[in-house]
Amino acid sequence: MYTWKINLVENILGRLLFRCTVFLLTAPLAWSSRYPVHKLASREEDFEGQHRIKVLFAILSIGNSKERNNIIRRNLDILHYGRRYPSDFFIDCSLFAYAKYEDLPEWFRAMQHDKNPLCTCFHKQGMGYLEAWSKLTPSILKKHKYDYLMVTMDDVSLHGPESNLKIDEYLHMVVLLDLAVATPSIENTYHKVLRTKWRWIFWPGWRWARWTTNIVGREVDMVEIQSTTFRMDAYSCWFEMIDLRFPSGWGLDLWWYHYCAKSGRVRHARQGVIDVFHVVHNKFETTHLPGRKPFTLMREQEKNWSARGVVLKRARKTSLGWLVLPQR
Repeated sequence: MYTWKINLVENILGRLLFRCTVFLLTAPLAWSSRYPVHKLASREEDFEGQHRIKVLFAILSIGNSKERNNIIRRNLDILHYGRRYPSDFFIDCSLFAYAKYEDLPEWFRAMQHDKNPLCTCFHKQGMGYLEAWSKLTPSILKKHKYDYLMVTMDDVSLHGPESNLKIDEYLHMVVLLDLAVATPSIENTYHKVLRTKWRWIFWPGWRWARWTTNIVGREVDMVEIQSTTFRMDAYSCWFEMIDLRFPSGWGLDLWWYHYCAKSGRVRHARQGVIDVFHVVHNKFETTHLPGRKPFTLMREQEKNWSARGVVLKRARKTSLGWLVLPQR
């Protein structure tokens, strides 16, 4: 009669014993840790003998939404943070705007006429989201010797009380882990695999043990385009999937794993979520495709490419393992 209760208690005690055992085994490793997260950006020896890594920080959509434009302006503050201290990264910035000139925010127009602007500004009225992306061709980026491209949407808050992204430390981790595609964890996203994992672990000791043993995130098979960093070879493969006949841009993040990584088109093609940093996705109404459903365009592209002999297979949106910073 009470068998199910006994099984339940045994299951709970078994899980608790397992977590205690893992904690006791991993906690001593904390003392040998050589990469404290809060001091990561100051470790110059990590890149000793290397050139400064060149990164292009791009924001694709500046329209006539005041809420989105305010988010973009606040996001630029992380570049001020990165340039305030010595850095192993040289970060350029580009902004792409599609609104009417009179609807552009004043700070964007001022930046256009600034002799030494924080960001290079591109403006084309009516330019679509994917059309703006198509301007960032791999050949142009390689010509200017960029090592990484960091693309951020206009509805993602990188800077503010709910976000903790520090661009230098984040990029250090991307390079040290040799990630082809990376993102900070994303709050308020549609995909569970991209949400912050630390909040899902209720026992503080377990969380502490994982933090101090250099686990900073997870390897995944899908990284959503919210605030995404590409290594240049990974971006070149990503760019091959852009098809302006299907301008939603949806599906590219789901197809990349099989089209680029599993196929061998990109070597060392790991994708990762850096959980120790998180940003916030603000769910505004989609405005770049009035009257057209993005999922419909996604399926149309899959069918069209299948007819050409190219299968665009969707990732399962799962975690594949932990991301552990190397110890010294």
